[in-house]
Amino acid sequence: MPETINRGYPTPAGTVPPHGPLAFTELADAIDADVQSVADDLAPLLDLTWTALTLGSGWSAYTGAGGYYSGLRARDAGAAIQVNGMIKSGNVGTIATLPVGLRPSHSVLMPADTSGTLATVKVNSSGAIEYVSGSPSTPDYLALNISVPK
Repeated sequence: MPETINRGYPTPAGTVPPHGPLAFTELADAIDADVQSVADDLAPLLDLTWTALTLGSGWSAYTGAGGYYSGLRARDAGAAIQVNGMIKSGNVGTIATLPVGLRPSHSVLMPADTSGTLATVKVNSSGAIEYVSGSPSTPDYLALNISVPK
């Protein structure tokens, strides 16, 4: 059986009714403070704010039906960096560059969808996201929804 942690919460003293409400209020306040402390500690890990990425030369935001994110964005997702969006009209080379703090520790190759076929995208430790290969070489669209290990 797991060991319980003693958090030092006040415990109601005795069974005399006048002490009961005050003791339970103190206990509730202590628990509330403890829960708030844990929430404050976790808040930075739960910040899943997206950062819009500036597109490289020749690439532009995909605008079309389907409700896709138009352009590229990235966010810190704990153990990985997520990159998401749809772009078009570029060719082999740099798609965008991840900002400092949202870069992997090593370069990785990732699959992507280009005009309905498989493409390869490289995310460099420098932050550069590159369109490595795909057919066509200048796609009607490039859809990215990748998680890159930090």
